[in-house]
Amino acid sequence: MLVVHRYSLLPHFMRYYSSLGVDEFAVGCTRQNYESIREILNDYPASLYPVDDLPMPARFELGLGLEALRNAIGWPASEWHIPADLDEFHQFPEDLRDLVKFMERSDLHLLGGSFSDRVAPDGSLPAVQPTPSIWRQCPLEADITQRLVRGNCNKVVLCRGSVVLAVGHHHSDSHGVTRWDAVVHHFKWRKGVLEILRQRMETYREKAVEFWVESDRVLRYFENTDRFNLCDFTWKLGWIPPGF
Repeated sequence: MLVVHRYSLLPHFMRYYSSLGVDEFAVGCTRQNYESIREILNDYPASLYPVDDLPMPARFELGLGLEALRNAIGWPASEWHIPADLDEFHQFPEDLRDLVKFMERSDLHLLGGSFSDRVAPDGSLPAVQPTPSIWRQCPLEADITQRLVRGNCNKVVLCRGSVVLAVGHHHSDSHGVTRWDAVVHHFKWRKGVLEILRQRMETYREKAVEFWVESDRVLRYFENTDRFNLCDFTWKLGWIPPGF
C-alpha cells in the first residue's frame, strides 16, 4: 500500500507506481480537492482519505500522517508499504515483488534510499505537462538537496506495517534500516515550489522549527534568478524506467 500527498504530479505518479506492481493506494487530500482528485484515481485501486480529519501536525508531516492513516484504516502489521511524498518516485534495486519476497525470507523490515533530484534540461522550474513522461520532462539528476538545501537525503522507501516512521520518513523510530540501495528520484523542482517553500519557511519560523533554514537557502538562491545554474551542481543524464 502507498500513501501520497499533494497532487500536481498525481497522474505520472500513479502510472509509475502501478507499473511496479503496487496493488493498493491510499491517497490523502483536502476536502476542497476531493472530487478532482477522485477523478484522477478512477482507473486505479485507490482509496481517498481527507487529511482534514487527521490530527495536527499529521496533516503536514508524512511520517505522522502515515501513522494516523494506519490507525484509522487498520492496516495489518504484516502488510508492506511504500511511504512517499508525491514528488518521490522510488527506484528499487530489483523487481518489487522479488524484493519483498527476499526481505520476508531475510526477516528485513525496511529498505532505504537516497535523493537524486530531477531537473529540467535548462535548470528551470517548469509546469508539469501531461506528456511526455515526467522522467523525460526532467531528464537530469543533480545533487540539489545535498549541496544547496543541505537537507537529509535519506528516505525509507519500503517497510512493514509494524514499522514506526519518523517525521518525513527519513528513518524509523522502531527499526533500523538494513539496506540503503534504492534511489529516490525527487521531482520537487517544478512550478510552484518557491511558493510552497516560502509558506513552509514562515510556518517553521513561527513554530521555531529549525528546518526553516533549508527553505531559506533555496529562496535566497532564487532571489536573482528563475532557474538553477547547473554549473553549481554535480549532474548527469538521469535514469528513465523502461516504457516511460
